[in-house]
Amino acid sequence: MRTCTLNLVVFAADQDEADRLAVVIQELTASHPNRTMMVVADPSATQASLDAWVQANCLFTAPGQPQVCGEQVTIITHGASGAQAAGLILSLLLPDLPVIAYWPGALPFGDPIVLRLRSAFDRLIVDSASLAKPLTGLAQLSAARSVVSGQGGFTLSDLHWARLTPWRELIAQFFDTRAWLPHLHRLDDVEIVHNAQHGQAGLVAAFYMAAWLSTSLGWQLLDAPTTGQGEAASVQLRRPAANGVRHDTRTVTIRVRAEAIDDDTTLVALRLRALDYTLATFSAEWNKDEHCVRTSAHIDDYAAVTRWARIEEFTIGQLLAGELRLLSADRTYTRVLELAAQLAARMA
Repeated sequence: MRTCTLNLVVFAADQDEADRLAVVIQELTASHPNRTMMVVADPSATQASLDAWVQANCLFTAPGQPQVCGEQVTIITHGASGAQAAGLILSLLLPDLPVIAYWPGALPFGDPIVLRLRSAFDRLIVDSASLAKPLTGLAQLSAARSVVSGQGGFTLSDLHWARLTPWRELIAQFFDTRAWLPHLHRLDDVEIVHNAQHGQAGLVAAFYMAAWLSTSLGWQLLDAPTTGQGEAASVQLRRPAANGVRHDTRTVTIRVRAEAIDDDTTLVALRLRALDYTLATFSAEWNKDEHCVRTSAHIDDYAAVTRWARIEEFTIGQLLAGELRLLSADRTYTRVLELAAQLAARMA
């Protein structure tokens, strides 16, 4: 059965990356049959030219089910042939289907192909963890999102943000309990520990988590000076009053620090404290020996409630499949990106 649900434009910096991405595209065919345009760069060539070929990606989704096939067009650009590649891609797009672009390398906003195609894109997916300077990338992503949204262009997604979904779910689950929910609006101290082994990518993950908490709970960044910098920094925000009194606002301190552990995780721990008549602490801490997270909630003098939760490690294919399921802009990420860029400017 030949079917297509979207157009997917994938950019590879070289043939080795193209080979890795070809496996990802094959994996996506099961859940998102598509027409893929794989663009492979060969900037070292002295003469501008294009090579292209077509192949089918076919697989059986389940025993007894028909074979599902998608299409892949591979385009190799030699030298300065980006404009020609853009014209070829435009002619190959299937009409009336969304156009999703995935650019896994350095941010593409000045690339001639993207500049030519951006009006055709519905979504551009990047991965800030793969950037040489992720913190600089945050500012560029935030600025680019403002520009393209103002022009009615494509929406942005970041796979590094998507990787943090299990951590966000663990924190949110604390407050699914009715008895603990009031403490959510009384939080006054947040500590986020990231893995120094991941360098700036770990720091970006910490800023994303800090911005997610802040935007979700209506905290506003104060003009107060930032304490510390880089591996041990803190910033103050104003939170709305928890008791309904209009002018009874409080201050929240978010502290970010690094801790080196020999593991793949970007985050090491999140610790939340609420002190408003009652002391409540909530924590989620990575345990590299068990390869899972230990969550703990301790309210005043009551015994702590703990549990262990395994965090799934997503492949690139699984992360992309999750992004392809989004039918519109991720408004939560839009707000988070803007504040994360501001936090990075202050605390990095």
